[in-house]
Amino acid sequence: MWKQGVYVAGPLLRLRRFRARREGWRSPEIELELREGELAVLAGGSGSGKTSILLAVDGLIPHEGELRSETTSAYVPDEVEGYLLTSRVIDEAAFGPENLGLPRQEVWRRASSAIEAVGLGDRMWWRVGSLSIGMKYRLALASALALQPGILLLDNILATIDPPTRRQITSLIEELRQGGIGVIIASYEKRPEGLTPDKVVSLGPEESLWDGGLEAGRSRRAGGGEVLRVRGLSFRYPGGGDVLRGVSFSVRGSEMVAVMGRNGAGKSTLLKLVSGLLKPSSGTILLDGGRPSPGIAAYIHQNPILQLVGRTPREDLEISNLPEEAVRPLGAEYLLDKPTYSLSLGEKRLAAIALGLALRPRLLAVDEPTHGLDRRFTERVGEALVKAAEEGSAILIATHDERFTEAFADRCMVLRGGKIVYEGEPRRGLVE
Repeated sequence: MWKQGVYVAGPLLRLRRFRARREGWRSPEIELELREGELAVLAGGSGSGKTSILLAVDGLIPHEGELRSETTSAYVPDEVEGYLLTSRVIDEAAFGPENLGLPRQEVWRRASSAIEAVGLGDRMWWRVGSLSIGMKYRLALASALALQPGILLLDNILATIDPPTRRQITSLIEELRQGGIGVIIASYEKRPEGLTPDKVVSLGPEESLWDGGLEAGRSRRAGGGEVLRVRGLSFRYPGGGDVLRGVSFSVRGSEMVAVMGRNGAGKSTLLKLVSGLLKPSSGTILLDGGRPSPGIAAYIHQNPILQLVGRTPREDLEISNLPEEAVRPLGAEYLLDKPTYSLSLGEKRLAAIALGLALRPRLLAVDEPTHGLDRRFTERVGEALVKAAEEGSAILIATHDERFTEAFADRCMVLRGGKIVYEGEPRRGLVE
């Protein structure tokens, strides 16, 4: 059990009239006292200031108001790519303890224990770049745990982790609390699944927060002709084992298909292959009867910042010679002239999806379309993808979001061990 071994009489953290500050912007003002073993949820919609408040609590950006802390804190980000610094999993988890000047044996103990705790023990010597995005979030959590903080600040980290791992992480959070660690989670839900918070701080708006499922937005479309045909597809990265083995399926125009599976199952790899960004080791991919190419297929990366090159979303539209109207179906006009670096993860995702939709490709492959989005924007993205399908595009999404898949996908495929182990009606509990 993760114990600090230090008794603190008063609160671990006290915030009074506290708000984060960025260049002419201020977050909502909050009040919070966090004691040993308590879990507080910071609930708010996309762009409400959750991430900024956590960063300010951790001392990474300026704040206003009172902040009193009796212990150390560690932050686990919602945009993990920019926070990973080393090449191997074990080195990443050891980086923090090493910088504390701890003895080598203690560094190893902390790093290896933290990696085991998040379920990456079998990948301890892997290169960080070979991990899926969900595994990278687990590694970021391990790096924070290795510091043995008194307060853990978790920024929406459960959204891109597969359901079995999510249950593992929520159990770990409960164990941390029993050991006296205080936890603050930024979330789109007041009561994230599997957790019972002691305190909830709502940033609103209420209509953006999750309180159940989504209304079904799919329609039983007759479907167009076959757009994508995959037969006997296999793929392996250099120096690694098979990621995909003999995968075969088809997607018709006017159809939205969800690809699900554990972190590292090959979902992102599959989307990149059918979009023409990777070449298969064997097998065939036919898109409109020919090879996949950028003019026919559009891939929306799970890390949207990799596809936003302009200083603002408006500049990205101009660079691609796309109209401003592209963002309207998503209700994202308000972010057109905001500096891209200042956008939340969800707002960056909206901009990237808008760019992909505006291209009107025959195949639109979207990787984790709802990560970083609140309920309001999740529904808008679902409706926009359904509309694109109704207009003839084939839609392929990779996701862990069972609510979204149930509501909007026409069909679901589950990857396990490099193969499709289920293909059929979307429903919960398929990924185990």
